[in-house]
Amino acid sequence: MVQITDSFETMAKAPEAITRFLLNAGQSYKVYKGDSKRYILICKDKDCGFKIRASYLKKHEAAVITILKPHTCSPIVHFENPHASAVSYLLDRH
Repeated sequence: MVQITDSFETMAKAPEAITRFLLNAGQSYKVYKGDSKRYILICKDKDCGFKIRASYLKKHEAAVITILKPHTCSPIVHFENPHASAVSYLLDRH
């Protein structure tokens, strides 16, 4: 489970943990911004309030989840999620 204030050693580990959490929960997402200092995910449905932001904070010398707003959209939005069909996700399952 991913929660606000969770921290990761590097910025590269944050997206892995966040996407694995969302895919295991059967939720979809769209990458809004992703670089060496931040990783922001939003919902495919523009009316949904879902947002997760992980930022690299120099103060903590780690990537920290700073924003976590849950999905408010219908579950049908997550049907046929292309990320859940990715080989990288499926390899761990088989």
